Amino acid sequence: MNSRIGENHKTQTQTAIVTCPDCGEKLVLQGGLWIGIKVWCQNCEAELDVVNLAPVEVDGVSPELEDEKEFLARW
Repeated sequence: MNSRIGENHKTQTQTAIVTCPDCGEKLVLQGGLWIGIKVWCQNCEAELDVVNLAPVEVDGVSPELEDEKEFLARW
């Protein structure tokens, strides 16, 4: 089931099993998923982004974004 949130977000309500790219742990994602939503691996605590909905795929947050977050956290 696809629906729209705002103008730029497609969301999908489903249950998906994905693999953490950092540690290989299987993650069960449930509920509303959309590209760009952040999820965390409970095993290694990696912050991951949903990058695809069909099939559901996750990827690690880029180091540039992590550096930017650290910079902004200091201010």
